[in-house]
Amino acid sequence: MARLPKEIAKAAKIAGAAGWRVDIRQGKALFFPADKTKGPVTVHFTESDWRAHRNFIAHLRRAGLNI
Repeated sequence: MARLPKEIAKAAKIAGAAGWRVDIRQGKALFFPADKTKGPVTVHFTESDWRAHRNFIAHLRRAGLNI
């Protein structure tokens, strides 16, 4: 299994406690909301954009996670 960056690991722990399913794959993580009508949120481990983490958190919030 790939080693998770700190920010993604923290979000995965919060999402798991909220009933979300988190799949860790090679180079990325998929966050599946508890609400099945919404699609997964994908984050890659090697984002080079300085806003990538903030955008990822915004996607999780739009999908219904209180983070």
